[in-house]
Amino acid sequence: MAEAARLIWRQQLMEMILWEAGARTGADIEPVHQMRVSTRKARAAVSLFAAYFKPGAIRSHVKALRHTGRLLGAVRDRDVALLNLGKYAGNQPPEELKGLQAIARAWKSEQKAARKSLLAWLDSPAYQEFLADFDAFCRTPGAGVKDVTWQANQPLVPVQVRHILPAVMTQQYAAMRAY
Repeated sequence: MAEAARLIWRQQLMEMILWEAGARTGADIEPVHQMRVSTRKARAAVSLFAAYFKPGAIRSHVKALRHTGRLLGAVRDRDVALLNLGKYAGNQPPEELKGLQAIARAWKSEQKAARKSLLAWLDSPAYQEFLADFDAFCRTPGAGVKDVTWQANQPLVPVQVRHILPAVMTQQYAAMRAY
């Protein structure tokens, strides 16, 4: 299970890196969205796989993913709000546009501040260290994995994907159906 987690995290890390250049420019809102989706997928995998790692083995990576996701979310929320405001304003009478323009200016100011915070993080040594450390962690089989050696008179603990995933998928499906 731990090695399956590494594969998932490595893929999401690569996705983050691929979308980063577009997220930096801000010319299009999609790269910020896709980079945020990658951080969310990586964090969602934590909930499935954290139990297979030693306490603290992934803590710093999860913290950096959470921080990156929050900064991306702040930019994304304002991007979407401005996009929706633009669509809404297109259907309003001219006398309403002045008030909507004031709202747009305020939201653009917030967006600019959010983007500035995001870029400061992406340019920081801490972010670069996170990328390097997380990549190394994802490429190092066995790093941080809990010891799962079987001992006599102890129940077997399933650790292979083929043993665990069917039950997890069924539980998740049941939860979705109940919703």
